[in-house]
Amino acid sequence: FVDEQGRSSGIAVDLATILNDRLGTHIEVVSGAYSDLAQQVLSKQLDGLMVVSAQVALADPGQLVTSQPHLSTSLALFARRDEPTSITRKQDIKNKPLAYIEGLPNSVLWLADIQNANQVSPANNSIQCLKLVAESKVDYCLTLSSDQFYVNKHRLINVAIKYLDLDNVIPLFTAVRADWPELAEIINVGLQSIDGAHLNQIVGRWTDPYDALQGQAIS
Repeated sequence: FVDEQGRSSGIAVDLATILNDRLGTHIEVVSGAYSDLAQQVLSKQLDGLMVVSAQVALADPGQLVTSQPHLSTSLALFARRDEPTSITRKQDIKNKPLAYIEGLPNSVLWLADIQNANQVSPANNSIQCLKLVAESKVDYCLTLSSDQFYVNKHRLINVAIKYLDLDNVIPLFTAVRADWPELAEIINVGLQSIDGAHLNQIVGRWTDPYDALQGQAIS
């Protein structure tokens, strides 16, 4: 995302900074709508997409080459903090209004068992989905656990993760133009030099359940 000083910030920027330090490269992260950025990669205006799922990266066969997986996320249910339902399995939310992100990896299969019983509303993006919860228009938002980032950024202090589906862990990659596969190999060299604890620190800075921009706990 773009911060108050007009600079790109977030997980991808922190990861690119470390890769630049380790490799001596100059990877620059450009912020924007995913659909616009993807089109710019396919038209060779940009060189790649950072932190994307395999489903997204390989949606156009032969157009992109992926790095090794470097991060992961999982499907999650966000709800208002005062939502009393205890969720241990997805069937616990039957007959509850729910929003989900169209095109979200694994979401169609996840919803298949409960879709007829729920009031299911598609959302265009994660922010819209989470705000539907914050505004009490739905009880739950099915999205990615890493979207805690948007809860922090937009200060949705009444929204929290209520359920993590650890059976649906989704690996994340960097995807580069297919005509420059060497770039993926270079990125892999840099990724192999970063230990798991360091990667977790990067992710935690932006997705731990506190306001990362203000350093204040959300209660």
